Amino acid sequence: MKESIRQTRCIIQCKDRKGESIEGGYAALVRARATSNQRLVTVFGIDNAFTTFDSQRKSDLVGEANHKVKNMSDEEWQQLAHRTAYWAASKINSTDTQRLDLTEFAQFLTMKVSLSLLFDLGAELLESEEAEDHIAFIAKEINRLWLASKIDPITEKWEEQSRFHKALHHVTNSSKTRVAECPHFADPKENPLNWILPAYESMWRIVLTTVRQVYFYTDGYESKVMRRFLEEPCRRTFRNEDKVCSTSAHHVIKECLRLYPPIRRIGRTLPENGEAKHIKADIRQCQRNHLLADFEPDEFHPKRWEYIEAQYRDTGDAKSLSDFEEQLGFLPFGSAPFKCPAGKSNFAFRMIGILVGAIIDSMDQANWHEDFDRLHDVLGSSREEENVLLYDFSY
Repeated sequence: MKESIRQTRCIIQCKDRKGESIEGGYAALVRARATSNQRLVTVFGIDNAFTTFDSQRKSDLVGEANHKVKNMSDEEWQQLAHRTAYWAASKINSTDTQRLDLTEFAQFLTMKVSLSLLFDLGAELLESEEAEDHIAFIAKEINRLWLASKIDPITEKWEEQSRFHKALHHVTNSSKTRVAECPHFADPKENPLNWILPAYESMWRIVLTTVRQVYFYTDGYESKVMRRFLEEPCRRTFRNEDKVCSTSAHHVIKECLRLYPPIRRIGRTLPENGEAKHIKADIRQCQRNHLLADFEPDEFHPKRWEYIEAQYRDTGDAKSLSDFEEQLGFLPFGSAPFKCPAGKSNFAFRMIGILVGAIIDSMDQANWHEDFDRLHDVLGSSREEENVLLYDFSY
């Protein structure tokens, strides 16, 4: 098992089977990752940290990303939680059908919050009926185009997505001059999707699967834990430091990330026997191992993380808890030198917590819990397989 985990980490880190880095230094590592993502360039017209072959640009973009996910104060988290809860409640209360499409709900809310944070947009811009229509369209269209990028031959081209371009200009508050000069976002380096895709595409899927796990398949206690964090999104409630609950929001989220990593497989294009070979690391399989999850790797047990943290304190053979968890096979955000910036801090975990808490709270307030069939029927297992679990990416 340890060897399997080591091999998985080697693929992510662009190392060969012996654990040695490929020749060419950091620039070669950047190429190994970018090569696996070129289909996204065709479909989305992007040039970001995942697709660029320019190692300096990659470093600059990562630096910007680190700045965007800088530590937020408890007051800022509180404001974000309040705003997210309001948007979730408004959306669910405007649902005029007998059933709620939970996938579209998670996509919409995640996209709206992502846009507000990435581009510092005011509520008045994002809350208009026209803006909400554009947000819903962009969220669904990204998913459709992402799936299309996996099919040979690729039939979708970014320059042909005129409706997408219009919606993107609107929700990013483009000036009239910018719309006139660059109506189709022809310059990949100036495409807002350079930031939107990494922030949104992984996030909405883990938000959805966490809501499903917590809301449908537990006794309701974990839902209360997530709602408590939404009400007071600070370190104390996130980690359950006051021991008010029997588990923490942090551990609930970690366990869902372990069971349902938002990126199931991470791809690299590495040299092997003189040829370029595309190799994939199966993150979902790696995280369902006995070292990390004892003898119930397919079961949801948030309290297992208390044991893992105790192991780390007792052994002292890792430089950090995060490094210790990686050694056990926990890799939802990749691994150095390509670890997701939001995953290196508590930013991603807290963001997941707020989105999940807001969705659960809004469903409870609207009494959707009284008829689960209205939710279950819309989101069946086949849809979960298509939209949630079977995604490849090159973190």
